[in-house]
Amino acid sequence: MKYNLCLCNEVGGTTEEEQVALLNLVDNLKATEVLEIGTFRGHTAQAIAQNFPAVQVATVDLPPGLFPELPDIPCERPYYDIGKQRDVIVASNAKRFYHDSGLLNQAKLELFGWLGKFDLVFVDGGHSLAQVLNDSLVAVECVRSGGVIVWHDYGEPYLDTVCRVVNGLFAGAMQIPHTRLAWWRKP
Repeated sequence: MKYNLCLCNEVGGTTEEEQVALLNLVDNLKATEVLEIGTFRGHTAQAIAQNFPAVQVATVDLPPGLFPELPDIPCERPYYDIGKQRDVIVASNAKRFYHDSGLLNQAKLELFGWLGKFDLVFVDGGHSLAQVLNDSLVAVECVRSGGVIVWHDYGEPYLDTVCRVVNGLFAGAMQIPHTRLAWWRKP
């Protein structure tokens, strides 16, 4: 299938191969509900929404002006600082929720109606070990049985936290070839 991509040509964005892999997953899952944790500018959410108008896309990201606890990664702070300046989400089937994912708990997920709701959850939030772990556990609560969690930045040499969490907690998770994505299906 030919997709309309929404690429960010800066460090940290999803590549063409990664967006195509995610869009293929949305298509193969026949997804109707997708959640992205860690929206940044919204390129990935916009790509999903514009290619699948019947899919409802929810994203959760820090409110403007609230900065995360950043790991000691040279590119992370300037990348985050410029990110809030250009939000590209314009699709009517995509909605950004401004909330610190680190504060999401079972009660809030229930209030949002997110427990077990999503066919696919894309995790691309903060990169500290605590942030990756928290966002991954939130993703497990939000994805339906048989749904898929996908992590971005898996295999990045300077972001070993994603690999540590995925490899440590998600038996059977696999990297998508030629990408920095790993995926796992919830039993």
